[in-house]
Amino acid sequence: MRWQAGNSLSHSWDEGRRRDWQHWAINQITEADFVVIVASPACREVGDGTYRATDRGGIRSELDIIRNILHQHPKWQDYLLPVVLPGESIDNLPLFLRPQTVDHFLIKETHHGRRQRTRRGDA
Repeated sequence: MRWQAGNSLSHSWDEGRRRDWQHWAINQITEADFVVIVASPACREVGDGTYRATDRGGIRSELDIIRNILHQHPKWQDYLLPVVLPGESIDNLPLFLRPQTVDHFLIKETHHGRRQRTRRGDA
């Protein structure tokens, strides 16, 4: 994942060297100004502990880090930005993010076909 502008997180490193992705994820998550969590069926299942397959190690690891930080520092929720993209549902955010009781961000299609950010509760 890479943002097109500004400081961004990237799932790539210099090739040729073996990396510890867990350490990388901890550093990226704890050093970021904000952490975006995008709603998806896999995100919900992994975050809620109902995903039974053995793949998706990255998201399992990252959501575990976030849950652990929240357990120690509940106010850290202010740095989490749960996002619901067009065609997705708030129901696909993990329950530990409290999608029904804490703000989340809906991305809607505008009449011009561009995406628009709307915080829950905004018109």
